[in-house]
Amino acid sequence: MKKNRKKTPSRKTQKAVSKARKGFTLPLFLRKIIVFTSTVIMLFALYRFNVGYKWFYDHLIVENLKKTYKYLDYSPEQKMELKLGFSSKYMNFLKKETPEDAIIIMPPDSAFHPKGKKNHFNNFITRRTWGHYFVYPRKLVFEKEKEKFPELYKNATHIAVVDYWGYQKLPFKVKKKEEFSIINLTALKTSKK
Repeated sequence: MKKNRKKTPSRKTQKAVSKARKGFTLPLFLRKIIVFTSTVIMLFALYRFNVGYKWFYDHLIVENLKKTYKYLDYSPEQKMELKLGFSSKYMNFLKKETPEDAIIIMPPDSAFHPKGKKNHFNNFITRRTWGHYFVYPRKLVFEKEKEKFPELYKNATHIAVVDYWGYQKLPFKVKKKEEFSIINLTALKTSKK
């Protein structure tokens, strides 16, 4: 009995078949050049014909890079002040003038945004989480939330003065009032004893 054996093609035939299967391929560097060129053309087309991509490139990338290089020597606090204005400056003032365990009573929204007067602050300053970001680990309790956090309000160590709001919380009259300040309540409590 003879076993049926499959004939294996010769080496020459195997090479010819594998070459035919592979087909024609470009060298690797040529393929990379083609991919790079097509990517550049696609990005240029997106920039040229799509308003969103044009705005993204011109304003977000180019303008921010210009500002970054212009203010390279500024400290992080100064950069934040440039971006957020007086709100950042005031919160940094509170942070520098109070100890880390301070509980600060913050004014109501009407003090931050008085009607008929120049508004120094942005709208974020009346949000508790935004304020905590700047003064952490100090705690803030806003006047509008005193019922929500009565224990914090009762144990407050400082009052933030904004647009002269805060002086009315003191048991005595202040002769020289400043528009923006911080009052240490613990110093007042210890001096009464």
